[in-house]
Amino acid sequence: TLTFSLVVKDSANANSTNANSVTITVNNINQAPSITSVSVTDTDSPDSVAILSDITFSVDWSDPDAGDQVRAHICKASGIGAGGCTAGTWTSSALSSTDPATATYTTVVADCLNSASCSKNYYAYVCDGGGLCSAATSGTFTITNSAPETYIDSCPSVKNSGGASPNCAHVAGDLTAAGGPYKTRSTSASFTFSGTDTESGAVGAFECSLDGAAFVVCNSGSATYAGPLSLGAHNFKVKAKDTSGLVDSTPANFDWTIEANQSPAIDSMQNTFLGYDSFLGNKASFSFTASDPDSDSIDHFECSSDNGVTGFNCGNTGTVNYINLAPGAYRFTVRAVDNQSPPGVGNWYQPSFNWTAIVQSTDIDFNAGTFSSTQVYGAGTPAAVVLQIMPGVVSQQIAIGDASCALKTDGIMSCWGTNTSGQLGDNTTTSKSLPVQVLGVGGAGVLADVSAIDTESVNTCALKTDGTVYCWGDNLYGQVGDGTTTDRNTPVQVRGVGGAGFLTNISQISVGYAVACAVKTDKTAYCWGLNGVGQLGDGTTTDRNTPVQVRGVGGAGSLADVLQISAGANHTCALKNDGTVYCWGSNTFGQLGDGTNTSRNTPVQVKGVLGAGSLTNISQISATGNETCALKNDGTVYCWGHNSSGQLGDGTTTNRNTPVQVKGVLGAGFLTGVSQISDGYGHVCAVKNDGTAYCWGTNTDAQLGQNDFVQRNTPAQVRVSGAGFLTGVSQISAGSGYTCALRIDGSVYCGGKNDKGQLGQNNTISPLTPFWRVLGVGGVGWFSTSAYSPFGTFTSAVIDMNSNPTFQNANYSTTMMAGTSVTIDVRAGNTAVPDATWITLTNVSNGGSLNALNGNRYIQYIVNLSTTNTSLTPSFNDIQIWYH
Repeated sequence: TLTFSLVVKDSANANSTNANSVTITVNNINQAPSITSVSVTDTDSPDSVAILSDITFSVDWSDPDAGDQVRAHICKASGIGAGGCTAGTWTSSALSSTDPATATYTTVVADCLNSASCSKNYYAYVCDGGGLCSAATSGTFTITNSAPETYIDSCPSVKNSGGASPNCAHVAGDLTAAGGPYKTRSTSASFTFSGTDTESGAVGAFECSLDGAAFVVCNSGSATYAGPLSLGAHNFKVKAKDTSGLVDSTPANFDWTIEANQSPAIDSMQNTFLGYDSFLGNKASFSFTASDPDSDSIDHFECSSDNGVTGFNCGNTGTVNYINLAPGAYRFTVRAVDNQSPPGVGNWYQPSFNWTAIVQSTDIDFNAGTFSSTQVYGAGTPAAVVLQIMPGVVSQQIAIGDASCALKTDGIMSCWGTNTSGQLGDNTTTSKSLPVQVLGVGGAGVLADVSAIDTESVNTCALKTDGTVYCWGDNLYGQVGDGTTTDRNTPVQVRGVGGAGFLTNISQISVGYAVACAVKTDKTAYCWGLNGVGQLGDGTTTDRNTPVQVRGVGGAGSLADVLQISAGANHTCALKNDGTVYCWGSNTFGQLGDGTNTSRNTPVQVKGVLGAGSLTNISQISATGNETCALKNDGTVYCWGHNSSGQLGDGTTTNRNTPVQVKGVLGAGFLTGVSQISDGYGHVCAVKNDGTAYCWGTNTDAQLGQNDFVQRNTPAQVRVSGAGFLTGVSQISAGSGYTCALRIDGSVYCGGKNDKGQLGQNNTISPLTPFWRVLGVGGVGWFSTSAYSPFGTFTSAVIDMNSNPTFQNANYSTTMMAGTSVTIDVRAGNTAVPDATWITLTNVSNGGSLNALNGNRYIQYIVNLSTTNTSLTPSFNDIQIWYH
């Protein structure tokens, strides 16, 4: 009730003497809504819902206050407040004037655990916007939950009596109820399985049981029983369990039986001889058949000539041949082995077959014969007759850059590896992983009469015995020296100075990056090709496509008295007769050795250690990379220039502009006893007087031969594939990411990068393991810088049989590669020295009959060996003459 009073004031603010009042009563017109009815609906059935499905509550309501909006609250327990349900909410509707008010709830797994049906209470309220709520209307609804289904997806390989297998492709229930029993001889078993759940489509776990044992968890979806399982019946069950805890009450089931493997048996055996008592000869043949009670296939037979005491696998053809039997008694038997695992092995067949071989043989001593362009290789039983190595026309040699080349003693060269610029000289630009012979000028024949070779990244050059020079490969800067800049993939002759005539009277050559140099017999030096930093030594930086003479120190006159020249990545060095060294070209890393980093376009003399005096008593130099190395007469080594990878061998990575001495292995002392050195790109190698090899520097491609990729700042001894160290080395060559070594016996070993076939292994795999022997031309045998005679013979001594025997056959073994051959001729007579009365020479094949020689006391054979590839020789290994 509200009371209002009215008072009047005048301008002097004086109140009126009387007051009037009005009283107003306000009634509360908001009244609480009420629920008329509640219904619960779901697609399954009224008042029930499957787990993970929706249930909808429809609440009919009324409100005395027209126009009010209400919100329906479906509570889990009795109790409503201003904020809604006070003890848990199933769902609530939006505030709306719509009647009925509807609210939907999606059930979750936690609503019904470990049960197929769960009854739930609900309490419905409607509340208006003013917060007034109806009384509760309660009821129940049901959540249903179905168990998962289990399927076996794969099972062991078993068959029934008709040879059929059960269906194990996603099958529920008992897989073997129909068509069984199913059997196998395998003592292990593997299964895979899966499951589905009606509500969620997935299962949470599996439980497995073998042979009635308690179920155990097998959540991976597979079960393997490695066994060995026992013979007899077995059973496997698996059941799925869903995320609510319900388990499949009808597990998937598989029954099978493991049977013992029955061994096969020989059905028959026959021989080619008449009678069972004896046989005069050194050959015997048998045939046989077998069957298996399990209908298994026969994997192979085992044959024995001593009644089963010892046997050997004689294949599965059902035949066996014995040849070259030693004199004595034999008793043949055979047994069969099936194809099961483990296999069934039958009994030795009886009765066995008895026979006596009374054949004799004679073994030949190669050393008692006569050799013609042949030789005995090896000693004792492994000894063999091979072609003789021809006397060397030139010294064998190797050179590598991105391609690998080798010079044989017959003056023919072969190359392999990178060929993108035609540097292999085989008239292609296809890289090769096996050696190919360098072709002649214009691709005609092969390049012959070569006395020295050198190769670098994109070029190769050869010095012939007549003092002329031939080059091929990339010619961008004129480095081929033919007066053009046209690339060549076969050799062209290097022109003379200024292009006049040809370069002659050359005693030594060297190839660097896009540059080539040569020393004449008069001790003057000439270079051609790239000259961007003065590496040609002519006082300019102008590229030259024909030779220019190297100038003297400071450009005065010409460099004279030169013994050796070595061209590098962008600098060149020369060794004089007096043992001093001069260099020119780029000096960015101090590779000129003059104590500065100033590039020079004419020679400067290399200083001594720490810049004291000059480097003297040098016998060889090598300047392939951005560093230079020199070998002293006393067998010590000195290097200078770039050292970021430890290639100077002084135990540091500090660049040096004057020489430093190379340390010993692991930095102990200094490297001594060295006979030859080679500088590569970032690594250096050396050969010692004892034929061992050492390398140091970068090892990113395993080019140091250490079975790893670890950089070495001091020398490490080179290893060979397999085990141990590389020995018998006469020369080593360091290239771009790999290294090759030439052994005294003419074999070549390489290790490191092989992306273009540089290692000569008929592949482009870069192995981590140390040096590998280079394969022969065409991948046959081994490559050798030694050259074999193309033809030779071995004539045996006359063999006295001490009677007039019956000859049986000749059995011999040979080793032949493509392009090689071995043939045998025989003859016989009755005089101790062959004469006109002897049977003339007749060719005999391996195992061929010698019956034509019967009635003669003496026999002799001649071996004919030949090869069309002088890098390869066939071998005649042994021979036996059989008689009785």
